[in-house]
Amino acid sequence: MFKKFPRLRTLFLAISVIAILRNVRRLRRSSLIPGRYLLLIAHPDDESMFFSPSLLNLKGRIDIFCLSNGDIEGKGKEREEELRRVGTYVRANVIITDSFSDGKDWDPKEVCAKLLLVYMLKPFDVLMTFDGKGVSGHKNHISCYKGARLFLKIHSGTKGALLKSKGLFRKYVFDMGFSRVSSTVSFGMYAVPIKMMLFHKSQMVWFRYLYIFFSNFMSYNDFTIIN
Repeated sequence: MFKKFPRLRTLFLAISVIAILRNVRRLRRSSLIPGRYLLLIAHPDDESMFFSPSLLNLKGRIDIFCLSNGDIEGKGKEREEELRRVGTYVRANVIITDSFSDGKDWDPKEVCAKLLLVYMLKPFDVLMTFDGKGVSGHKNHISCYKGARLFLKIHSGTKGALLKSKGLFRKYVFDMGFSRVSSTVSFGMYAVPIKMMLFHKSQMVWFRYLYIFFSNFMSYNDFTIIN
């Protein structure tokens, strides 16, 4: 068949090469150190969309701190429960505040104040969150980063693990870049991040299914460590 359709053969070979390259990194082990982690996210589902490789590899105590309940469509309580189910699944404690409204401007100082309160109640060794580009450019993700940076200036003994944002090609096609600190979903756990996303039934619109199968954030995370 390919002899009659050389362009189809070329396309098939290109897709095959990309599929192999996309999965090469699954052979690499996670390099996240054990400890007490606080994952700071903006919305319910951020933990699954962007940080599932890390949540599945972390050793030690894990707390997820979500700054909003995703109530932009009036489904806040439902989305809180979905996030708590993910927390139970990955054995992480979930803390949710509704002090911030999804999609609105958030004051980084207020985010920092919330982090200080959480730290007083449950100290942590590593604060994990988005980097300055917010992965998807979402302003609430960037507010998480800015609030985290303020917190880390106060608590210099706490490390920051900032999830590296990537361009469209590296995010959705393949990414051969290697970071000193990273986490990877192994072949044996291929379907687990997908299951984590499916806990968020209230948010599973059509384009999220495309994200599940094409985004490299479902397979591996790369971090910049500060402090």
